[in-house]
Amino acid sequence: MDQKEWKGLRTYALYCLVAAISLAVVFLVYFSRTKRNIQEQAEAQLAEVTRQYANAIKTDMCGTIQAVEVLAHVFGELGQGVPETIIPLLMGAVDTLGLKRMGYITPDGMAHATDGLTFDARNRPYFKKALMGSPSVSILLVDKTDDNPINVYVSPIIHKGKVLGALFATVQTDAFIMSIDDRLFNGSGQVLVTDSQGHILFRGRGSVQLARYGNIAELIPPSAPGSPDHGIPDAFGSGGLFSYDGRPYYMAHSKLELTSTEWHIFSIVPEDTLAANVGTIQREVLYLMLFFIGLSMLFLWLVLRMQGRQAKRLRRAKQFLETVIENIPGGFFRYSNDEKLEFDYISEGFLKLIGHSRDSFKETYGNRFDNLVHPEDRKRVFDSINRQIKRSDYDMVEYRVTKADGRILWLFDKAQLVHDENGRSWFYVIVMDITSLRKTQQELKISEERYRILTELSERIIFEHDLVIRRSYFSPRFKEKFGYDPAVDGASGSLSEHCIHAEDRPLYRQFFSRILSGRSAPAELRFLKQPSGVLWCRVQAVAISDESGQPVRIVGEIADIDTEKRNTERLRKKAQLDPLTGLYNASSARKRIEACLRQPPGAGMHVLAVIDVNHFKQINDTCGHLTGDHALIETARRLSAMLNEGDIAGRIGGDEFIALFRDVPSRDALERRIGELRRGLSFPLPDGLSMSASIGMAAFPDDAADYTGLFRMADASMYAEKRHRGEDVKGD
Repeated sequence: MDQKEWKGLRTYALYCLVAAISLAVVFLVYFSRTKRNIQEQAEAQLAEVTRQYANAIKTDMCGTIQAVEVLAHVFGELGQGVPETIIPLLMGAVDTLGLKRMGYITPDGMAHATDGLTFDARNRPYFKKALMGSPSVSILLVDKTDDNPINVYVSPIIHKGKVLGALFATVQTDAFIMSIDDRLFNGSGQVLVTDSQGHILFRGRGSVQLARYGNIAELIPPSAPGSPDHGIPDAFGSGGLFSYDGRPYYMAHSKLELTSTEWHIFSIVPEDTLAANVGTIQREVLYLMLFFIGLSMLFLWLVLRMQGRQAKRLRRAKQFLETVIENIPGGFFRYSNDEKLEFDYISEGFLKLIGHSRDSFKETYGNRFDNLVHPEDRKRVFDSINRQIKRSDYDMVEYRVTKADGRILWLFDKAQLVHDENGRSWFYVIVMDITSLRKTQQELKISEERYRILTELSERIIFEHDLVIRRSYFSPRFKEKFGYDPAVDGASGSLSEHCIHAEDRPLYRQFFSRILSGRSAPAELRFLKQPSGVLWCRVQAVAISDESGQPVRIVGEIADIDTEKRNTERLRKKAQLDPLTGLYNASSARKRIEACLRQPPGAGMHVLAVIDVNHFKQINDTCGHLTGDHALIETARRLSAMLNEGDIAGRIGGDEFIALFRDVPSRDALERRIGELRRGLSFPLPDGLSMSASIGMAAFPDDAADYTGLFRMADASMYAEKRHRGEDVKGD
């Protein structure tokens, strides 16, 4: 080889060397940048996936929490606090919200679930918090029915500032987290859920085995930049690369803030998983350097291959994200925050919910959000959204939409305003079908209004006594009827005895005791009126008991029976009186005298007198029956005037009377009273006739011990007086 050839070869070799080095440098720089791009994209993908995990979990939990709070608010407004009323209403909400169960906790701490489960919740923190009027989220509890982890969302039911109980919803914790863990880079990563202090609450089933650690801070060496000393600092950001036990890991972090708790979602993936192809690319560079001739073609092939794999990963991540979105209960869509309000994305779940295809949706609504909202709701919806945007808050609204078949749906809209890199802003919206809930609310409102109207229109007074919170309700008729607001006993929550006539209060106490013991029987009581007087009423009620049989509520009515009662009393008294004289008739007089004789006299003796009008037949025959009736009436009047308090008088025959003189102190006193009676019953009549009477007496208990014996002796004494005076004797 001559000098020229050698020089040329050297030049070519140098050229090749320079070209190879240059190409190698170029390729090395390119692939170095490509490696960083792959890593950055993988990191961004991991961070985005983690954020989507958090958003999906948050959306699911917030939707459930909001639904529980809405239901609790509805029941609170209606004053509902009875399991028998609340549990049937929650049955439909369980399926709609995809819950494991819902239930109601009474103020005494007994929980009643839609699946029939009952348990004592008095010592559980979420119930104690609910009694203070605060909602709560209890995470990663253990369901004692199947030992699975659950979340429990609790919201108090508040009526007029008083806690009536609490509403709770139970969600299977691992139902959504496990599915996320399985999809994280084909199971090569692991999902961790921590509290605000970094304590690991849940760990997935991925291949990254860090199970011996209880706090996320233990995974980061103290010397590492930004390592947490206490909990999880905000400086941790979205995550990053760290090394532990000599092995590099990528960690992505996202906050999950809820109503009463804060979770943190961590996705941990080994570095070699994200950069699995970097070594291959480096080897390819070496091959290209060794095989200079085919470097360009190989480089092109590698670039195309890399781009294909990158596109595949991106498609996989997009597919995963779309899968998460499509499985959101209700639906998801995105629309622009500008004058166009155009939809940019609509999930298949939402299209299915409203019964449209994508083409028919665009044709029907013009691909605009405002056209989707029912015309009657648009102003209200956008006013609400604008107000909440000004507060930099999430917008939560409810509105109607029209389905493809013409039916109306009520949607609950939970949105977040997001700004992209181009300066445009978008509403990311999750919606939930609350049609059945709104229907239930409307039915409850109608039922409540119907009850109120019936109560106000009824002539009877409707009342309720809540024995737990010691609250009472009386319909407005009470004040209209009695002239004052009902007085309520603070100890029992029942109607105060001060509303009842003093003589009837023992009867009222007996009535109230019967009701509490489960027996229902009406009571007729006298109620006090304002400013004075009484009113007869019939009170009847029933007691409503809880599951343990303990009375918790009394429901009843008060009916006005005053007119009925007074008419009955007048008829009763009329049936006891002689129609001509107004004295007791024979039967009534005997009953009252016998009742008096059953008690010994307080002093002296009781005296039974039998009185017969003398010559009454002559008076009738001479002066007529009208004069005879007048004589009998006057006799009865004079007899009544000579009675003391407690004495009894009655007419037992045509011209015969009977009288009982009570507590006559002596025989002398008796003779004086009989003398006065005889003189008082003597008076003139027309046609020269006069009125007089024969009187027979018998003393109790000296002469006889019962009515029959006294009457027999007094009647005999009367006839003996007639014979002595020469008067006509009947039957002679």
